[in-house]
Parts: sequence; structure tokens; C-alpha cells
Amino acid sequence: MNEDDLDPLPIIKPEDLEPVARDQFAFAFKLSNCAAGLATPVQNPGLNKLNIVDEEKDEVTVIQFTDIPVNRAMFAAKGHFGNDEKSFLNFSMRFFAMGDIIKSEEVKEWMKPDEKNETFSLLHHAVIYAEAETPLDSEGGFNKDEFFKIVKEISLEIGDDEP
Repeated sequence: MNEDDLDPLPIIKPEDLEPVARDQFAFAFKLSNCAAGLATPVQNPGLNKLNIVDEEKDEVTVIQFTDIPVNRAMFAAKGHFGNDEKSFLNFSMRFFAMGDIIKSEEVKEWMKPDEKNETFSLLHHAVIYAEAETPLDSEGGFNKDEFFKIVKEISLEIGDDEP
């Protein structure tokens, strides 16, 4: 395969990504978290490399992945989505957008300790569903106020008051 066989990746703005179906997102989220925490067999991400070719400088930069939770999570998600690059991009952007939400004070009322594993906390289903449905902003993040408004709406809809 040569470079003429490759289609350039389209430029996709985060704010143009559509919401994801709740069940599909929740499955990929759980799969990624299981891989991150080694709760399921995973291939070591360190076995993967990415070559970035700069033809103008005639240079190749090799990125070697490390075996850390976030890399395990993303490789599991990539394996799940296969060649569906847009769905993988949509999932991964939403996954990373949760970083600021998880650090917020507001999320604490939607979490509880995991009785099976003290290292983890459990998230209310409404938070995961809101992650699937809340629009991303132009920076690829969530508007926190809008996010928690959607969490509350979903919680009322599904009738589940506890994390």
C-alpha cells in the first residue's frame, strides 16, 4: 500500500459530532474501563507504534505507546469500533471530555464507592448517558451546567435516584 491508496482523514469539529445511542456508549464505556483496570484480558499497548511521516522534512517520528490505563482504554475502544473512525472519534472525545466533569464538585452527588473495589467509584447511569448525549463544545469539552442539567433530566426519565 502506498500513500496514494490512503484517503485523508476528514476534519471533524467536536461540536458537529452527533449524540451517541445510550446503550452503545455505555457498552464502549464499560469495555474501556474494564480494559483500563485490567478487569479483562488486553494486549499491552506498548506493542503498538504509530509512524508520523513529515514528507517536507523527510522525517519519520515514531510514537511508542506505554502500558497505562488510558492507553489500554483507548485501544479497547478502537478494537470495538474497528474501522468506524467517526464512531471511535466521537466516543473518545466524549470519554476525554469527562475529565473535567469527574474533577468537579457537582459529580460527587452522582457517585458512590464501589464495594467490590475500593480504588473505584461507581457513576450513576444518568452521568454515562449524559456523556453520550450532551453536545461537545468547539474545544471538545462539555459545558458543565448543561451537562448536569441533562444528567438530572435523564435521572428523572429513568427513575433511578442512586448512583
